[in-house]
Amino acid sequence: LSMEALRDAYRGCRALIQAHEEDFGIAPLEAMACGRPAVALRRGGAAEVVAPGTGILFDEETDEGLEQALAELSRLRFDPAHLRRHALNFDRAVFREGLEALVLDAFDAFRSKREDPERWRKLEGLLDRERVEA
Repeated sequence: LSMEALRDAYRGCRALIQAHEEDFGIAPLEAMACGRPAVALRRGGAAEVVAPGTGILFDEETDEGLEQALAELSRLRFDPAHLRRHALNFDRAVFREGLEALVLDAFDAFRSKREDPERWRKLEGLLDRERVEA
């Protein structure tokens, strides 16, 4: 399919149904970007990207598990604008900005570790939760 045909397919469906594990959750995000919810197996990337109000996750990779999820889908309504906003949280530019900020913060902490060793240890995750919060 061309990208245009894929977008048209997503826009024309009631929901994306993904009854298998996908590592990255790309298909559910593509559907959401087109204003459609995802019904997906709660594994892999779908477990990370399908949030309340954006679709339905089911636990059992069985006909019954999928049937229950589809029954739930028939009772719910989804806001296409909300679905699109949610998908945009995973946009490449958003990811790139977040990763860049993380790398710059890590580099800054590394450069200043002699002056502020506590900050460096927090970044490395070496402090226990109580000391980090203190």
